[in-house]
Amino acid sequence: MALVIGNKTCTTGLAKRCYDNLCAEWLAEMGYDLTAQSADAKEMWQLVCYSIAKGVVDEFEANAELDSAVATVETTGAYAGIQRDPATANNCLAPLIAKQIPVTGGIT
Repeated sequence: MALVIGNKTCTTGLAKRCYDNLCAEWLAEMGYDLTAQSADAKEMWQLVCYSIAKGVVDEFEANAELDSAVATVETTGAYAGIQRDPATANNCLAPLIAKQIPVTGGIT
């Protein structure tokens, strides 16, 4: 899953989604028509949405982890059909084990 922050004018990425939802849901519910407001008011809301998007993406990039099962299945011999750890062929797994794989280099 790609996470794209977007830009400060909220025309792309997660910033746009935040801004569109802010206008359609929260501000509309309060009766606040952003199109009738000054350019400064619109820019303020755009910066709020951009800041939220940047914080979310930065947090994912810094702290995301994948939790995935890693195993192989024997296809021949006495252990056919049993899942085995590829690193130690004699270690039978029951039936899968979960291994955490840290994400490095950010989210792409």
